[in-house]
Amino acid sequence: MTPEEKEDNMGWNYIMEGRYEDACTLYERLLTQTIYQGGWFNFGIALLMTGDAQAAEQAFRHMRQLPMARWGANLKVGVALWCQGKYEEACADWQQELVRIKTTELRYRDASGLFIASLLWWATQRMESLERSEAALMDLRLLRGWEEQAEEWGAVLAACILGEISPDEVLFQAARTLDLDVQPLSFTVLVTT
Repeated sequence: MTPEEKEDNMGWNYIMEGRYEDACTLYERLLTQTIYQGGWFNFGIALLMTGDAQAAEQAFRHMRQLPMARWGANLKVGVALWCQGKYEEACADWQQELVRIKTTELRYRDASGLFIASLLWWATQRMESLERSEAALMDLRLLRGWEEQAEEWGAVLAACILGEISPDEVLFQAARTLDLDVQPLSFTVLVTT
């Protein structure tokens, strides 16, 4: 592990501990004083957690431009836009990413389609856009049938949104999942049918 990767891990630990300002300070130094590019995603998360959604958007957009862009950057630009109150732009960004997943090489190396379609469905429910909501449901149905999109959490979310399992069953799935590296679940699943 390189010294930069160790610092990146330290920054992620700061985020997990709720020390967002410390993480931002670390990433600002790491990303401006070295050629290391791997910290942009975590930097964006730290910025988002401090409430600076505009700077987070820029970090996520920068991450999206890197040769080996991570899947999270695909949906996080839209998240940062949504947090700024730019709802239409957020939905347009998520829709654009879905098109890229459905029509390009991202289909074969990126399992974020179900997550993006789920976010798009959620957003369109809040915006009361029935037509766009139906389109998001169609994308969920399509993508969950693709082997390369097979991912446990994406499948669980899709099943809940499509009315095949209840929100309580989602929480049950969460409680028995071993791959979570987050704090214990303390949120309410909001499902509109």
